[in-house]
Amino acid sequence: MNATEHESPTGTTTPMPAPGCIVVGVDGSASSLDAVTWAADQAAQDHRSLALVHAYTLDRMLWVDSMGVDHDIVKVMAEDGRRLLLAAADHAHRTQPDLEVHEWLFHADARSALLEASRDAAMLVVGSRGRGPVASLLLGSVGVALVRHAVCPTVVRRPERDHVGTGVLVAVDVREDARPVLETAYQLAASRELPLTVLVLHHGSASLSTTPDVHDDDRVDHRERLVDWLSDLAVKHPDVRVSERTADGAAAHVLVEQGGEQDLVVVGTHVSGGVTSVLGQGLAVSVVEHAPTTVVVVPLG
Repeated sequence: MNATEHESPTGTTTPMPAPGCIVVGVDGSASSLDAVTWAADQAAQDHRSLALVHAYTLDRMLWVDSMGVDHDIVKVMAEDGRRLLLAAADHAHRTQPDLEVHEWLFHADARSALLEASRDAAMLVVGSRGRGPVASLLLGSVGVALVRHAVCPTVVRRPERDHVGTGVLVAVDVREDARPVLETAYQLAASRELPLTVLVLHHGSASLSTTPDVHDDDRVDHRERLVDWLSDLAVKHPDVRVSERTADGAAAHVLVEQGGEQDLVVVGTHVSGGVTSVLGQGLAVSVVEHAPTTVVVVPLG
């Protein structure tokens, strides 16, 4: 297979994962199995199927023949990948026996495989620790690429044994169309029966009243828009208990610090017109790298 081909663990080339599924990366590590558990629970709650993805490649490996490829090693890697996927599928079914689960094996680098598999997905889930040349997915190019380029919400899962939280924290930039971030946060809070805290971020300042580049009329409009969003989503999710805070300090620092109290931190990522918003890629990457809890990054625009 080439870098865009994929197969089931039986070795048969198969269609891409179905639109609307939840995709989870599998690499055989304990953190990836924890991610499978989290994703299986979420898929069951959302009545979606689960797509397990494993990728293998010879990149950075030295065992090649005179033609540049050691086919025995490629075969072993593919067989190992199939075993990992079948074990992960068994794990998912132990977690959620009635869940529809599919396994997808890619001959590609992990970044390309996960981005391709998640093109039409509802959500992409990865563990916070991986196996192989990159010891930490959070600090590696794979995790950063997913946060920056995935077109669906990306969940970077931190194991619960490392953290016990009390709800969902969502960051909202009042200057941006951040409703998709709020919608994702409400859906997660509702499905997991958790309270939701809305942290209001402001461009260039921690307070609307002191933001130099926002006029009074704009402040009123921003506030009214946020109130409208919250009112609409409260109707859709009446059981979610919601509180609101205003960020006091640098956005990334506040999210990392306050995120330590939460089960999930939800943040958007958006770059528009060459100017990075408060909910920009730098903020999302920083929160993913440093927050001591599971982080959900929602693409905007």
